[in-house]
Amino acid sequence: MIIYGSKMYGVKNVIMGYGSCPHCGAYGKHKSYDGRKWGHVYWIPLIPEGKPARVMKECAQCNMGSHLPQTQVGKLYRDIENLMQPCILAASEGAHSFQDDQGTETFTGPFLLDAIDLMFTAGYRKEIPPLINLLDNDASRYEFFIANGAYNEIQGRTDDALADYQAANHSAPEIALPYMLLADFHARAGRVEENLDMLDKALELEPDNVQLLLVKVDPLERLGRFQEIVEILDQAERMVPELGGDKAFKKQRKKFEKKAAKAMR
Repeated sequence: MIIYGSKMYGVKNVIMGYGSCPHCGAYGKHKSYDGRKWGHVYWIPLIPEGKPARVMKECAQCNMGSHLPQTQVGKLYRDIENLMQPCILAASEGAHSFQDDQGTETFTGPFLLDAIDLMFTAGYRKEIPPLINLLDNDASRYEFFIANGAYNEIQGRTDDALADYQAANHSAPEIALPYMLLADFHARAGRVEENLDMLDKALELEPDNVQLLLVKVDPLERLGRFQEIVEILDQAERMVPELGGDKAFKKQRKKFEKKAAKAMR
């Protein structure tokens, strides 16, 4: 029997991290590295099947990851660096949003979360601490804790990350993002009531956020509060009428309507 297939060879610049997999949704360890896919026979690489790439966040659960051509890795970092400058400037002036090079308003917190995740997995982790240090002042305290929390979380320092997100929440209680991050922590720890409480507080600040509204379905299901789920799904459809035509959404609502009716008997 001939053994053949394909895999990444020449693996180097390996970085281990932690986070949610964008493919399977699992939260856990992931690996980022440089390599190139080759076709192999008896594990001997013979035929290149792609160009050198940076594999980012290859999940330990599903083995899926994002592949970025090596020629684009430097550009990715430069793009982040160009946006980081106005972000830090805005934060130093007490603002929580800035204009990108296209004139689009960008919020500092979500940008920092994504930027640090991309820099770390792209292999630029040594450049992260100096950037975070630039935010270490009274005016940008919220941004400092968000950035530091993201850096701690991706390194698996969950207790430190949790403390950072709590500090970010204390620094800017009018912003929904820290509540959402804390809700995720409670969800992963199985603290359903606390998870739901954080989501409700986030929704008080962003009542039109339909995606955030739908996140409540899972903790409510765990608590057996099916009628509330039906009401949430109805509210979501009023906010986004297109959901009424989505088969998965209709199936989900029908399921919870039955459960709610059964619970009322």
